[in-house]
Amino acid sequence: MRPYSIVFIGLTMLCAVACVPRFPYPYTKAQLKADSRRHPTHALLHYLSQKEADPSVCAGKVGSRIQTDDYESLIEALQKKRISPAIWEACIKQMLDGLKSQKATELLVVLTEAYLEAVEGAAASDATAGTGIKIFHDLIVQRPAGLTLPGAEHERLLEELRQIEADNRLSPTVAPLVSDMREALELESGRWQGKTVTPALLATVDAPKTLERMMRRLPNEELRIGAKRRLLEVRIGRSTIEEVRDDPRGTLERLMSTGVNAIPLPADAQVSAVLEQSTVANWSVWVKQDPLARQVGMFAKHRSKSKEKLLPVIDLRRHLSISVEGISQAITFCGDPRSLALVPCIPSSLVEFSNIAADLDEQGKLRFAEGLTAGAALHLVGQSSTLDFTFSFKGRPIVQFALPIRFEQPQDTRFAAGTGAQGPPLRATMFSVRGRVVIEVSVEGDSEPTRVIVLEASDAPGFSVISAGGQGQTGRTGSPGSDGMAGMRGTSAICPYTSGGAGGAGTTGGGAVTGAPGETAATGVPYRRGSDACPDSVSG
Repeated sequence: MRPYSIVFIGLTMLCAVACVPRFPYPYTKAQLKADSRRHPTHALLHYLSQKEADPSVCAGKVGSRIQTDDYESLIEALQKKRISPAIWEACIKQMLDGLKSQKATELLVVLTEAYLEAVEGAAASDATAGTGIKIFHDLIVQRPAGLTLPGAEHERLLEELRQIEADNRLSPTVAPLVSDMREALELESGRWQGKTVTPALLATVDAPKTLERMMRRLPNEELRIGAKRRLLEVRIGRSTIEEVRDDPRGTLERLMSTGVNAIPLPADAQVSAVLEQSTVANWSVWVKQDPLARQVGMFAKHRSKSKEKLLPVIDLRRHLSISVEGISQAITFCGDPRSLALVPCIPSSLVEFSNIAADLDEQGKLRFAEGLTAGAALHLVGQSSTLDFTFSFKGRPIVQFALPIRFEQPQDTRFAAGTGAQGPPLRATMFSVRGRVVIEVSVEGDSEPTRVIVLEASDAPGFSVISAGGQGQTGRTGSPGSDGMAGMRGTSAICPYTSGGAGGAGTTGGGAVTGAPGETAATGVPYRRGSDACPDSVSG
């Protein structure tokens, strides 16, 4: 190999490592959205590597910015266990649902190739399961109805699956998945067990799993709706839930129209709830401030660990048990309409919840704000040492919980003047609220909004607000000295008899001119440090 080839390969390998952008931990949604403009794939994979990552970020612009050439990088991240399988699967599902048709189709093709490679690898090694087989299977089989493989890819996959089944080399774990996939692909052609699917044939099917697959994969909407109705009829007929047995027609109509069994609640219904305490037992809210930039970030900190993390998304459907008078069993919020769950539920919109630090979505997920305005952060001060949450029904609280909250001490807030100028005149007001110190600082005569700083009482003595004079101006550069005169040329040698003569010495160069001194920096205006005990109002 040529030397320059070695150098080129070395530089390529170096760039493969060094050119990967570095991102901070914890890494917020706002940072992801900003970085995804330049580094869409690296930024998304870094965000998703966090255990508290919210897969909903994969919908919309963040997911659409990933180039189709990088879809294999998404697969590799799962296979090399850089991302939690549950987070990865939820992200890809969002992308399949939200991408434009061409990009969604290209992502589906990449998933199909990865699935087939995993199945063949499991068959070759007689493994019980290949990496990602179940995840790839579920994403492909449960993809949106309008999203299909190109004809040639569809037929190639179907033929290879038939051949794999015929070889009969799959483990008991993988074989049913391959059979399911083959059946799903045949359904997309309108065929099931060698027969054309018709409304009459649907009426004879009573296997919920088969009907669920038909509902997603049959080639036209009329047949899919027919499969959905038949699936619900079978489920309702077999249900042991008292409210479902007592009102089969109402249950069917609600699920057909909305996908959830949201039961009507009278205004005087007696409702209570219990939250599983382990959900919020071991962590607290940590508020970080940048007063000059007017930015306030919210993070989580585990009580036994020092590092901050993202605030988690709390799925209240999994942790909140709601009791309603007259209903035989505990229920919860309604979830994803695509699941067609028979269990009675209540829409989260019926529950009154208002908190500037979090939002409750339509599927019962509680999402915390990652950033707040200074005014919103000031509102949190009145919450004492905890951030309190209350969920009510018709004005009556049904469940409450609280999280410890702490304001991290920011660096000293320094208001600096321009070059050579005196430090800006500041006006500050300091007061205490529920054991915390609040400092409001503004520059006199400036239209800029007031900066708000919140300190825990124990941090106040170590914090300062500073008015800093500007740096002095840089002195002028001195003039360069003049060049010395050239020395005389030496005599030429006459070889081989006479040596060359030495040249004459040059004259000394002229001296450099000293530069002018810089202007003296302006004096800053000091501001006193915070004290242990703050009066209700002190102006500085």
